[in-house]
Order: sequence, then C-alpha cells, then structure tokens
Amino acid sequence: MKPLYIIGPYEKDPEEWTKRLTTITRMVSTSHKSHEVVIMCPHPMIHLNGYGDTINAITQSLNGLMMAAHFDGGELWIVLDDQGEYTMEMELSVEMWSIWKPIESINEMRYCDWIKHLESVWHE
Repeated sequence: MKPLYIIGPYEKDPEEWTKRLTTITRMVSTSHKSHEVVIMCPHPMIHLNGYGDTINAITQSLNGLMMAAHFDGGELWIVLDDQGEYTMEMELSVEMWSIWKPIESINEMRYCDWIKHLESVWHE
C-alpha cells in the first residue's frame, strides 16, 4: 500500500479548491485501485477547521507530508492552478518532500488534467 499526499493552491480560493481536492480524493477512493493507496489531502480539513487552530493545521499537514514521504512508493500529487502554477506554500511542500524522496515521486498536473487522468487510468 502506498500513500498519496495531495496538495493544491488552496489559499487562492479555499471554497473552490476544497471542492476540487475533495473531488480528486473521492475519485481515487472510489476507484478499483483504492485498495492500493492511503490518501492524505489536508487542505479540505484545514478549510473545514478539522485540525483546529493554524498551528495544529500546519503541524498536522507537515506530519502527514513527512509520513507519506517515508513510505516506500509514497507519491506527492500536486494539483496546479488553472494557469499551471503553484503557490509559495506548495513550493515549500515540494522542497520538503524532495529532502526525503526523489523527484520521480512527484506528479503534477492542472486540475482539469488530473480529472482526465483519473477518469482514464483510475476508473478503467
């Protein structure tokens, strides 16, 4: 089983990105491959105050990132914004991930491309 740690440019529009990241999480968790992965997607939890205050949210997010990076096969999924970019906060996560894992374990696409990918590969 491998962990997937999914991030996106949450702070640009928390409502919209909570919906987008929840959609991606749902597509993975309801696919025929769902038994192969553990999904960690902190931004919806942050938006819905699932971790409590800001310090707890940052701590829990970084703990999850570190845990996912330490498992064999762990992957960082980056959901880029509609222009194909990511935020400073996302860059920090990528830098931290890169301390523990090779660049090949990072997958990044715009949201629309993730949806197409998941529809074709995860829901065959």
